[in-house]
Amino acid sequence: RIKFDKKQAMLGLNGGAKMKSWVLLADYKDCALERNSVAFYLGQQILGSDGYYCSDFRQVEVYLNNLYWGVYLLAEQQQVNANRINVTEPDDNYTGTDIGYFVEYDGYYQLEKYGERFSSNHGEGYSIKNDVYENENYPEYPAAGNAGRYPQKKFIQNYINNLYTICSGAVKKQYKTFNSGYTALVNYRPSTSQPVQETVSKVIDIQSLVDMYIHCEIACDADIGWSSFFMDVDFGAGANDNLLRFEAPWDFDSAFGFKVGDVADGNGIYAAPRNPWLRLFMDEDWFMNMVKDKWHEMRDAGVQEGTLKLIRTMQTNYSDAYNRNFDKWGFRISDEATWEVQSSVHNHTDAVNQLYSWVQARFKYLNSVWL
Repeated sequence: RIKFDKKQAMLGLNGGAKMKSWVLLADYKDCALERNSVAFYLGQQILGSDGYYCSDFRQVEVYLNNLYWGVYLLAEQQQVNANRINVTEPDDNYTGTDIGYFVEYDGYYQLEKYGERFSSNHGEGYSIKNDVYENENYPEYPAAGNAGRYPQKKFIQNYINNLYTICSGAVKKQYKTFNSGYTALVNYRPSTSQPVQETVSKVIDIQSLVDMYIHCEIACDADIGWSSFFMDVDFGAGANDNLLRFEAPWDFDSAFGFKVGDVADGNGIYAAPRNPWLRLFMDEDWFMNMVKDKWHEMRDAGVQEGTLKLIRTMQTNYSDAYNRNFDKWGFRISDEATWEVQSSVHNHTDAVNQLYSWVQARFKYLNSVWL
């Protein structure tokens, strides 16, 4: 993470918006150096087309004190910000619960050095990603007399757990919803012919989950059931609704058929069964119909062709930079790579060709399922 003293733009990312915090991703694990770029491109095309956030990106070469450090991916910090996760930011020392919350489903939540985290009733746990918690000056356990952020932590923990109960109950035809303060559950009587969808749509921005599911199902990222899965909700005075949104996809250097345990040949449903939020609705016809509708929209917009073109364009445009990077660090294949990668990839050209072929096969398989 790079944090400047003053807000500034970085190479035109995010429309030239000026912000203090940016990120350099090493992508050292990915011998093609392009997986995160492909993921961010897909995120912008899929989630971005519906108004949801995904980091902008650009490959760069990094020099520090005139020393060359290779190719990195310049991206945006995952944070609450009007140009990023646009939810209500609390003022310093504000302890009210009527704020925006940016949360990660996070298998490493217990290892977070700073910041708030909480366990759930349906999976591993969560980390609260609002910047106010992400610094060493915020005490994990405030001293007596310091209210800290306990009311906010307790509220969002209770909210997430209750919301999951609403959704998991709805698919079992047990209908609940929130009370007016979003602190407890009350019985709910659906009034339409789609009671599950009606119940869920009162608490979740369903289109955001549809988009996130498609993105995750393309990528087949091993972290999908573990971490780097983000959501947010806004209870601030200016919020349009209080729906949980899924956006800000992140961390795909092991995705797209790279890591052992992934879909090596591009075939098969991967993401939905592995994530507690996605598997809720994978057997719901109304949800899968929304997935198919979005997939048709993506096809008509040329997203598949654009993704494959991006892989080749980066390979051509950055060939000299890639060569300099591997001259610096050497070419290596991670021990986490599948047998297919280990056996077929011997240099960067092979790595890009393998990525291209896998993404092409993945699109072909999902076309057979969703078209």
